[in-house]
Amino acid sequence: MAVSLEYWLISLEKLGQSKALWWLLSDDERQRAKEFKFLDLQRRFILARAGLRQILGFYLQRDPRAIAFDYGDHGKPLLPDIAFNLSHTKKLALCAISLDVPQGHLGVDLEAKRRKSDILGLANRFFTAAEFDFLRQLPETVQQSAFLQLWTAKEAYLKGTGLGLQGGLDAVEVHLKPTPQLITPAPQSWSLFLGEPDQNHWGAIAIDQPGAQFTNRGEWMLYDGAV
Repeated sequence: MAVSLEYWLISLEKLGQSKALWWLLSDDERQRAKEFKFLDLQRRFILARAGLRQILGFYLQRDPRAIAFDYGDHGKPLLPDIAFNLSHTKKLALCAISLDVPQGHLGVDLEAKRRKSDILGLANRFFTAAEFDFLRQLPETVQQSAFLQLWTAKEAYLKGTGLGLQGGLDAVEVHLKPTPQLITPAPQSWSLFLGEPDQNHWGAIAIDQPGAQFTNRGEWMLYDGAV
């Protein structure tokens, strides 16, 4: 039976709500929040982590405050009975969840669509030769979009492995056509979801399970009170 994943969006634009959600965070999360130099970044971190805790509490039927994370060697938060991952930009967070494979390697990445940069230079430096050739042959009008899709898919995979960018963007090859696909060095097949959560972002979800089914649950509405 195919593994099922669900994903949620969390708006990070109501910065004033962070004060009411501060109580949800653990002591170490509060310490991390205090280390941000800019108040807006601190507030977005609080909103994202509070949203993650509320979503996990919903699936696990627990008080969000009682959730105690373990952390991988590279800082990835983990729980023994659910696979999850979170990524956020300035305005939006993307959270993916699966109860089917609690120990599954699941990664999420979210990237804001931004102004054009040296696409081919970056691809030549960080991507595989095949990916560089693919981008080079595209019309300039679509190179930016394709580059961000490749980058987002790669980061989702690397977060899934637990290594993050330290694993190297060329450690996996992404094919966008005919359907998005990860070509990994491991024998286990990975499933990839790649799409636009909204008109300003590209999002990707990767899991080390073949044929996974991805379901969009829409926006998670942050709430101030206890469950």
